Amino acid sequence: MSELFRVMPPALSKLPSTLDREQVRLLEIISLPLLNEGKPSTWGRVLDLAEHKAGMNAETAETVLHSLPRVGSSHQVGMSYGFTAPPERYMNETSEIRPTVAAGLVLPDLNAMVSTPFLSVLHHMVELHRNRPIDMVSSEPVRAVLRSGELAQVMSRMRPEFIAVLPELFRFEPYIQADHTSMSPDGEWEWRIKRNIFDYKDADSLDAYVTKTCELVSKSNQPTIYSSGPSLDSIVSSHFNNSPIVGQVGVEVGTTDAQPTETPSGETRGAYVKEAIITELEDLDGAGDLRTDKLVGLLRELNFNCANGQPLASNSLLRAVMDHVPPGFGFPVGTTFATVVAQAKWGHSDRKYLKKLTDFRDQGDDVMHRQMDRRRSRIDMDDMPQAAAVNAMLDGLVVALQKRKAAATAP
Repeated sequence: MSELFRVMPPALSKLPSTLDREQVRLLEIISLPLLNEGKPSTWGRVLDLAEHKAGMNAETAETVLHSLPRVGSSHQVGMSYGFTAPPERYMNETSEIRPTVAAGLVLPDLNAMVSTPFLSVLHHMVELHRNRPIDMVSSEPVRAVLRSGELAQVMSRMRPEFIAVLPELFRFEPYIQADHTSMSPDGEWEWRIKRNIFDYKDADSLDAYVTKTCELVSKSNQPTIYSSGPSLDSIVSSHFNNSPIVGQVGVEVGTTDAQPTETPSGETRGAYVKEAIITELEDLDGAGDLRTDKLVGLLRELNFNCANGQPLASNSLLRAVMDHVPPGFGFPVGTTFATVVAQAKWGHSDRKYLKKLTDFRDQGDDVMHRQMDRRRSRIDMDDMPQAAAVNAMLDGLVVALQKRKAAATAP
């Protein structure tokens, strides 16, 4: 399949409330499995239905898919939000594609069955956060917890099938985040609500929710400008400044802070690995006699190179991360990442994410081990795996290390 090439339009700050006929038709087709079966569609199924119901061939369907408006980064690196979850750069028959809650703006059926009940849950989450008991003694922050069983009691008219898929819906809403999630074998789940849910306290309609999400996504893709620190002249004594330094050469030292840079389309890359996950891994240093300092260093360097558009370094660092983590999942030193994916306990969606990381290994080998020849490197930032896949793997690592830490401290 040839790569789609198109001129990038100006960056959007808000999703439109209307789409053209082909866009709406494709979005309806993408939404059917979620509405009928509570699960995402595969691109192969979308192509079958697009051909049968809308007369679109594969090339037209992919062109329409990539024409759907998005706010934020149009690349795999950086945060974005649109009517669907971010599509893969190269769609294949098994690629998953799903609508977001925002699709309810243009699809009445999705609005009624997904977006409207989602808003009810969102308002409930805001109230749980507002009413959480605050411990005035502990130094740890207090988090409210959304539980599927309690939600079913509070919202007795809500369909059980909808409650069951809520964690999957949350995963593709960029600011409905959790400090920790868990699911029991019988399907009951918990979602520990992060503080940023309070940003949605005034989101009293679907349009207000989508507008706020677009605002937050746009803000996340803007570079942070830090004011310069104090001059050395103000903190170094005049005696030191005037003293001769024998046998040394003055060297100009540049900053090493990660400065997000613009992509060719004028966008700014956001964080590839979520800072909250890096912080959790940092806090888990020493859990079960495993040190996380090297992993944290690799992840911070990965974010730095992604933010600055360095594809070769980014590919190499991600490959190093994948080779580094197997012991954290309870496997012996020397275990391959593919073995972890195959043998560790993963949820259905997480396993699909991790399969994509396993497939990335060949690309990582190409970057790290292909010897120089006459050809130019064609690897760029768009060839990096989806950030969601990397964050899903690291979130699973956090859970595994938390269990090791709890087991080590248990009486």
